[in-house]
Amino acid sequence: MLYTIIPIGDVLRDIEKEKIKPYDELTINGVSCYVEKITDFEYKIIRVHSSNPSDYLNNSLQPGSIINLKNNL
Repeated sequence: MLYTIIPIGDVLRDIEKEKIKPYDELTINGVSCYVEKITDFEYKIIRVHSSNPSDYLNNSLQPGSIINLKNNL
């Protein structure tokens, strides 16, 4: 239930435009990361998912970093 003085049509007008992007989960060097697919072999790190604090300090796993899996094949 949503209580507002603004007409419901105005509140929910852009709700369809705001789609949540599905992220993939990859394990990179033993660290679980949420990534966004750019190409077949390139992924952009969105978030690191780890309980080890030192994983968050790894520069190669920083959000926004591009991971190329073609080199790992």
